[in-house]
Amino acid sequence: MSELTAYPLEHLAVLTISGKDSVKFLQGQCTQDINLLIPERASPGAFCTAKGRTITNVWLIRTNDAEPVIHLCCHRSSAARLGAHLSQYIAFFRGTVLTDNSERFQGFGLMGPGSEDWVKTLPSMPANHFRCQGPDERWLFWLDSHSELAQSVLDRLAPVLASDANAWQVADIQNHILWLTAEQIEKWIPQNFSLDRQGGISFKKGCYTGQEVIARLHFKGASKKNLYRLQWDGQQASSGGKIYHGKSAIGEIVQQAATSSSQVALAILKVDPSHGTLYADESQQIVVELLD
Repeated sequence: MSELTAYPLEHLAVLTISGKDSVKFLQGQCTQDINLLIPERASPGAFCTAKGRTITNVWLIRTNDAEPVIHLCCHRSSAARLGAHLSQYIAFFRGTVLTDNSERFQGFGLMGPGSEDWVKTLPSMPANHFRCQGPDERWLFWLDSHSELAQSVLDRLAPVLASDANAWQVADIQNHILWLTAEQIEKWIPQNFSLDRQGGISFKKGCYTGQEVIARLHFKGASKKNLYRLQWDGQQASSGGKIYHGKSAIGEIVQQAATSSSQVALAILKVDPSHGTLYADESQQIVVELLD
């Protein structure tokens, strides 16, 4: 990226956990060790059912507030389901509050030289915005659309604001950053989309919902499915969101975006080096390059 550019992150939403027992509550629900969160540094994690099936993955963002405030950033289509899941348990933690801020906060991503300097010039008004640095060093921030601050920041953003988030989503894929959608709720165990390799699963912190299944897979075996980055020439999308070896579908695309000359994607695949050539269509016309 040759110049500073801001991207509207309309595909993402935010749930907020606040109150004195926020850390304790999330520690019993999330795959990540909440005690290790660094303020304003996004950490990957996931929330699962008792059977270890992922409801959705998140970035956890702890603010600098004296009393714990932790934002959960996820795909917008998954936010309601995650909120419903957490609501089953939060009633047992007095003084801890779950707030669905999906419509309140507007998210933006910054790429290019000066990103960090720009986002750090935001006024210190934590109730009206928050910011974080992602695992790949890009910066993100959210504005409270109900505040007077929002309009002044939007005015400053206008000269560098892109019309859509496609280039940002391409960068997500290049950095193995995945956002599971509502269609993928309860389809995967976290290791299937390589959350363990991304530092999003703690195997030391103790019990949380789904922990027994996730730990068993870690200590007694290995996931037969993992997350891979793919690309192929042209603008044609994958047939039915599947990746094929011969006529057999060996995996599923979970995130995809287009560049000027190709398609890039993240897919959960059952891959063996002996598979040879992979295709994005059953008729074997679209050859896929397996990157990593």
